[in-house]
Amino acid sequence: MEQPSFIYALTAVFLLGYLLGSVPWGLLIGFLNGVDIRTKGSKNIGSTNVTRILGGAWGKICFALDFLKGYLGVILGLWLAHKMGYQGDSIAKIWGGAGALLGHIFPFWLRFKGGKGVATGAGLAFAMAFWPIVLALLIWIFLEKKTHIVAIASLGAAAALALLVVLFHLCGWEYIGWPVIILIWLMVAIVFYRHKENIQRLMAGKENSFKKPAATKKIK
Repeated sequence: MEQPSFIYALTAVFLLGYLLGSVPWGLLIGFLNGVDIRTKGSKNIGSTNVTRILGGAWGKICFALDFLKGYLGVILGLWLAHKMGYQGDSIAKIWGGAGALLGHIFPFWLRFKGGKGVATGAGLAFAMAFWPIVLALLIWIFLEKKTHIVAIASLGAAAALALLVVLFHLCGWEYIGWPVIILIWLMVAIVFYRHKENIQRLMAGKENSFKKPAATKKIK
């Protein structure tokens, strides 16, 4: 029995998103600097560990590239769906974004051990819920500057995003359909799950911080 054409289109969109998301930019940046980032610091390939090992400039580059994976997963997924004759824009965006997020977190060529999904998730949200993610990113910056702990900033921004997409939808400030809201809530749940060890360290007061130790005064 011949399968409906939309199944082929959405499968192609998901696979395109997954392949984009599975590009391990943190690992490649590490190799560019002669370091296997998986053996240093937290051993994660995300931008936080890149920052910790290689410095802020490389960390920002890694964040931007991981962010683009999520954004392009949505945009190129929509383009591919149209090329294949499928016009369900919202569903195509969701499949492309979900593919990119899962590719980032579970890349098959790294034995499904990838990043935590914050930057890539922000990228896909940027393509589907613009103002909520802009506000969530501002919250991330505020929390990181206030606490110097990336895990607090990431979890706080993710929780804020989950609430903001519902608020914007209910108030009619931006068109965000419930399928997109559900995807973002699932994404936030995954981000919290991927940060479970960070949460345990936070509760124990042992989470890593980027705060510089206070300079010791010299005794005259």
